Formats: sequence, C-alpha cells, structure tokens
Amino acid sequence: MLSGLVLFFCGAARAEIGYSLESYQYVQKSQVAETAINPDNRIFKEPYLGFNLDVRGEFKWQNDNSRAILRPRFEGSIQETDYGAKETYHRNGSLLDLTDAFLHNNWGDAVSTTVGLQVYQWGPAEIMNPSNSLFHFNSQQRSVLYKEKGQALLRANFNLNVENNLVFIFEPISNNRAEWLAEDTFVPKLVLKYEKSWSGTADQIGLVVGSAEKRDLYIGEYWNWTFIEGYSFYGDIKQSEKVLNYKPEQNGLFTDFVDSERNIKWHSLAVLGLRYEGDFDIRLEYIYNQAGFDDLEYRAALSSLKQPFNPNYIQNLTRFKGIGLELLLKEYLYFSYRITEPLHWNQTNFYVRQLSSVRGRSSQTQAELDKSTGDSTGVFAGLAVADGEPDSELRLLNDWSFFAGFKWNL
Repeated sequence: MLSGLVLFFCGAARAEIGYSLESYQYVQKSQVAETAINPDNRIFKEPYLGFNLDVRGEFKWQNDNSRAILRPRFEGSIQETDYGAKETYHRNGSLLDLTDAFLHNNWGDAVSTTVGLQVYQWGPAEIMNPSNSLFHFNSQQRSVLYKEKGQALLRANFNLNVENNLVFIFEPISNNRAEWLAEDTFVPKLVLKYEKSWSGTADQIGLVVGSAEKRDLYIGEYWNWTFIEGYSFYGDIKQSEKVLNYKPEQNGLFTDFVDSERNIKWHSLAVLGLRYEGDFDIRLEYIYNQAGFDDLEYRAALSSLKQPFNPNYIQNLTRFKGIGLELLLKEYLYFSYRITEPLHWNQTNFYVRQLSSVRGRSSQTQAELDKSTGDSTGVFAGLAVADGEPDSELRLLNDWSFFAGFKWNL
C-alpha cells in the first residue's frame, strides 16, 4: 500500500496543470429578409442588432500517459428584434455550459481511449463530412466565432501500425442539446471507422459503419488523393438505410409535415471536391443530397408555413426547424478561398466561402478576416450576403449580416 501511495504522489508531481481563457466581444448587425413565411419577422424572430460576449475557458491536467480537459463557456447577449410598424423587442440572454469535458489515456503505443464530452471529426471535405453522423452540418461552422459542443462519447483508437488505424465510438447518452430531428428522442449510437493512410503524404482512405438517429444503419467512405503536388481530389459519402426527414404532404385543405415514407432505400449524401494548397488554399466542392426536396416538394414545404389558420401550424414550424436534412434541396456547389497574410499583412487570415444551390436559385457568400494585434489580442470581422428569389432556401433568414469585434487570450 505504501509503495502505491509513493507511485501516486510521484505521478502527481510529474503532472502538468494549466489553464487558458479566450474572450470574444463583438457586435452583430443584419437585414432580416422579407419573406412570405416570416411576415414582419414574427415567426423566426431574427434579431437585427446584437452585442455579444463569449468567454471560453480551458483547464488541463496531464502526465506522461493521461490528459484531462475541461472547457466551460459563457455566452451573453443583448439583442434588438424588429417586428415592423416600429415595434422593437429588447432581449437579454446568457448561457453557461460545458463544451468539452473528457479524459484521454494512452495504453501503450497502440491503444488510446477518450471518454467524455468531446468533438471528434474526420474526413477531407470542408462544407460537411457525411460519413461522420455524430456531428451535423451547421451553416456557421466555419466562422471564426463558431464553437461546436462535444458529444458524450466513449472512443477507443487502435493504431494497428503507422498507416492503419481503427476507431470504435459509442455515444451512450445525450449531451443535453436539442435533438437534430424535431420531436425525436435520443438513442445510443455506435460507429466503427477504419482508416488507411500513406506515410509522407496526405493520401488516405476510410470506411465507416454505424448507426444514427432512429437506429438508422449507414455506411460511409472518404478519401483524399494527391494527383499532383499541391492538388488533390477527395470525397466523403454516406449511404443511409432510412429516410428520416419530415416531408410536406397534403392533408385536406392544408399541407403538413409528416414522417417521410418515401420509397428510397439506401440513399446517399455525398461531397466531392478538388483542392489546391500552396501559397493559398482554394476548394471547389459538389454536394449531392439524394433525400433533399425537388422543386415541387420545396414549394409544398413553404406552403405549410404560410397557413397560420392550419391547426397543425405550430407543429409544422417546429418540424421545419428540425426537418432532418443537412440541406433542403438536392444539389449544391461550394467554393472556398483562404489565404494567410494577404497583402503581406502579418498574422492575418482571410477567408471567402460561397454555397450555391444548383436548382434552387439562391446562394450565400461569406467573407471573414481575423488578425492578431499582439501576443494576446486580436480583431476579427465577417460579412455574409444572401442572393436569390424571395423565400429561396439560402435567403430565408437574412439578406445580409455583419459582425466585428476583438478578442483577447489569457
């Protein structure tokens, strides 16, 4: 027993303890889109002005074989929302949460485990990674301000050798965020991922098998192939057994969202991309969403939100917000450009991204810049502009939005 205590205190003495703090203060301004499904902004209640504080902490403990991470986050905001006719609503809000809380252990050179609230991503695509069903697409996920909340995962990594890796992931409980699919209840999920890479290159292939919402079985594949130095072709694809999303259906005089019963078996969600990576990084990606709506279905979906006298109107609105599709339509193009130190500005990053619906005649373009102004301070700004017909998918919320602010690190 004495020898055990000696070993414990020796291990504690070798452990490293650290902490850090990030604080973002910024203002947001937007022009809410005029749409038939959001008259006078009374349905979506999008703010046109906001003052925000985002504080992110990290506490870290580690020794030779283990690491524990705890990341609390505080978000506070003051928002102004316009309902037309000079009617403005003022709202204050705050949220204290944990985004990450996990323990990582190395059990020799070949095996490691990570248990707790964590973000675990893979795949070469930028717009989304379909083969990862644990984390869904969010239109803000590439923004300098975005921070994903982790899922409660039990993860084991097996390094078979330097080029072959096997990962087992189990999600036993919810992270207490709203489910991705409206009115759904959490079910445990399993994922098994195998990855083959080639030493000295960025080339890789991966195969994923798992279960998603409603115990939906899926198979995923991803790859990255560098065919000329600096140029690569990549893809990330998922084939799902079930169609989970809500769909619009005529119900007497009205249109309602109902559980999907389409005769699609093993439908696909795919991202294919080309990338150049050199003095700058440029990508072009094509997204195919087989379960997405065609033109008639999309118009029917909008119709269900233009019927305030429909007895199921509130349910339709709830289901539309959690419809169960990464994107609403079938085909998209995504372009991104990133450069470090544009115009020789030191410690500066500049990004441009554009998502365009191939058939839906709408697009959204984002430009962001962040710059370090000292060892622990920086500034950032971003602008997003939507283009398309009224009520088109990528222009449903805002015509444009802008944010700017500063950050400091401790």
